[in-house]
Parts: sequence; C-alpha cells; structure tokens
Amino acid sequence: LTVTNDTCSHTFAQTIRVIDEKAAFTSNDTIICRNGAADFISAGIQSSNIASWRWNFGDGHSANTDSTATHIFTTAGNYTVTLTITDLLGCKDSVKLPVKVYGPKAAFSISANVSCLYNNLTTFTNQSVSDGIHPIVKWEWNYGDGTIDSSGTAPYQHSYDTAGNYTVSLLVKDNYGCTDILSKPAAVIISQPKADFFSADTITCTGTPITFTNTSAGNNLQYVWNFGDGNTSIVADPVHNYGSIGSYTVQLHVTDQYGCKDSIKRPAYISISYPKARFTLSDSVSTCPPLLVNFAHQSTDYTSLLWNFGDGTTSALDSPSHFYTVAGVYYATLTVMGPGGCIDTAMKRIEIKGPSGSFTYSPLSGCKPLTVSFTGSAKNNATYTWDFADGNIVVTSDSIVSHTYIAAGDFIPRLILTDAGGCSVPIMGAD
Repeated sequence: LTVTNDTCSHTFAQTIRVIDEKAAFTSNDTIICRNGAADFISAGIQSSNIASWRWNFGDGHSANTDSTATHIFTTAGNYTVTLTITDLLGCKDSVKLPVKVYGPKAAFSISANVSCLYNNLTTFTNQSVSDGIHPIVKWEWNYGDGTIDSSGTAPYQHSYDTAGNYTVSLLVKDNYGCTDILSKPAAVIISQPKADFFSADTITCTGTPITFTNTSAGNNLQYVWNFGDGNTSIVADPVHNYGSIGSYTVQLHVTDQYGCKDSIKRPAYISISYPKARFTLSDSVSTCPPLLVNFAHQSTDYTSLLWNFGDGTTSALDSPSHFYTVAGVYYATLTVMGPGGCIDTAMKRIEIKGPSGSFTYSPLSGCKPLTVSFTGSAKNNATYTWDFADGNIVVTSDSIVSHTYIAAGDFIPRLILTDAGGCSVPIMGAD
C-alpha cells in the first residue's frame, strides 16, 4: 500500500498466507469382504497445513486419526467413506469414496444346550445369511470333538461319545470367496455322572454300623441308596445297620444338575452273619481220672476261636484234645468271633468222678530216727493208702497218721485215695 501527498509518499507491505488444500484419499480396499481391514490413505495433501483429519466410514463409526486410517466393516453393504480435513486457518474440505462390503454372516442355533450322554443327538440349525448378492456355497461345521461336517445338507445332527463341554463353530463361504465363522464356547454340554461306591465292611454281623463311601463323579449330584433290606438313604456317605442275617444287594442311583442319571448295583455286596459256636466231646463223664477228651468244633461264620477247658488251661487250636487229671466238674467253653467283632460262646459240662484231695506232712527234715506226721484230706469218701517211700505202706481209713524214718535219705511220700468204686488217685508229696 503506497500513500502519496504533494511532495511525499509512504509504502506499507503485509504478507497474506493463502492455504488451498483439497481433501483427497485413495484405497485399494473399495471392494472387500466383511470383517476385513480396509486401509485409507490421504493423497496430495500437505500434512503440515492440516490441523485435523476426520474420517467417517459411513457405518456409524468415525475416527480422528492422521492422514491414514484403517477400519473393519462388520456388516455387508454399500458405504460412503468421507474424509474431512481442517487446515490451520480453519478452512474445511471433504471428499467421499464409495466402499462395497460383501460377505455372508454365520449364525446358528442348537436344539439343546445340555444333553445326557446316553442316546444324545443334537440338532444344529443353520441361520446364516448372505449379503444378498452372493449366495452361500459352503457350510462347514466343527462340532468340537474332532468331527468336521462339510456336507452342506440339513439337518445337521451329531452324537457325542464322551461327556464334556464342546465349542461349536460354523464357517460359511459365498461364491465371491468371502467367509465368516461363528464359534460358541461350551455351546453343547454333554453330561454323564458316574455312580460308584465302596464299603470297608462288606462282611460283618448284625447291628454293626456299615459306612458306605460314595466315589461317584459328577456335578451337584443327588443320591438315592437302596440297601437291599427295604431301607434307603439320600445322604452322600450313609451309615447303615442291618438287623438280620443275610446277603444284601446294594444300589446307588445318582442324578446330576442337568437331570442325567447313572446307577450301580452290587449284587450280594453285604454279607451279614453271626458266628455260632458249636462243638462235640468224645467223653463228658468218667468214673475215674485221668480222662482224655477230644474236642471237635462245628462252629460257623467265625474268624477266630478260643477254648477254655475249665481247669485254668486254654487252646486256640481248631479241634484240640485235653487231659483232665483231677476229679471234679468242669465247664469247657468255646468262644468264637465273627467279622465285625461279634462273639458267641458254647459250653459243655464235663464230670470226672473219683476221689480227690491233698495231704501235708511235717517236719520235712531232721536227724534219724525222724517221726513225721501226715494229714490227708479227701473230698469224697475214700480209703487212704500211705506210701512213705521207704518201703513201708499203710492202708487205713484214717486221714492222720505218723511214721518214723529209721534210715537217712531223701524220701518223697505219696497218698493214694481209693473210693468205693475202686477208683484210685495218687497224690505225690513235695519233691
């Protein structure tokens, strides 16, 4: 700008900046398959002149990025992508580019999300749709157990051989070459509980508590026990008492959270018995000792036994023999123990007739001649035969006698008791 008067002039200069950037971009992905990435690149724009870049992809999504943008179109259709630039002076410019998105959309439904293993058959219904231009030409099912079904023929049905959770996938492809895949984790649940149990007390006696240990496999199981004696339980690990002797079949039925069932039956699993002590004797009465008695047991349902002969001696032999050497009445008992600790006892009376008794004497030593007094005792009426062990014997009915030892030496006297029946029982003195 120059200002002039009559004699003078003045000039003022001002620089004016003009920006004239035009929005432009290119893309090699103007025709793509859905779910594919489309790249957009600005063209012919001096980036230093641009304050902002605004991309609008026409599908409800936009981005404020830079001179390039990448976008994934999830739905088939025709879209207009717009780039709006704003320069440093606030001037705007826009440009549009059409994009065609092709491709099918995979979708399916399942007849039953949960099935029991036995006789399971799941139906899969294809609900995939094309882009309206290119028909679907391929359907490939992956049932999650290693089975691939590319038949393309409905109905799509599959049976699973093993319990578990299965991810099911459907891949579809149209005649343009676009594909889509839909995967549903744990889409199919095949459930099958496994009933099982054990008891450590399968052989025992009446009234003994029996614990049943449940080892079944499954989630949130419900239990029904049948003990074979008319009694049941719904406890996981029940304890049961059997009141009667016999053999019992035990059953366990389990049901899981999906209603799937399994059962196990153990025939004659529990044996309830009670030991019975029985035995016979070869002799039970004798007119004179000693008496040899042979014991023969006839016990049943036992695991161990013990004999008590009634004279302070015992035996654990199966069928022992025993000598009774002293007259008297003895009660021989047989005690048997069965599984579970049950005990039974049998008893028999043994009578050995004849005399019995004892004797004492004093003094036991001294100088010769030594007179010793003997005192006998008999439980039954008997005659006394005193054998003084020095060659002298005296038979008398007297229980008290005396004897003088003339010679020096060691002597062991004995008393022989004889009853009216002629039974003689020797009793030895102290050694």
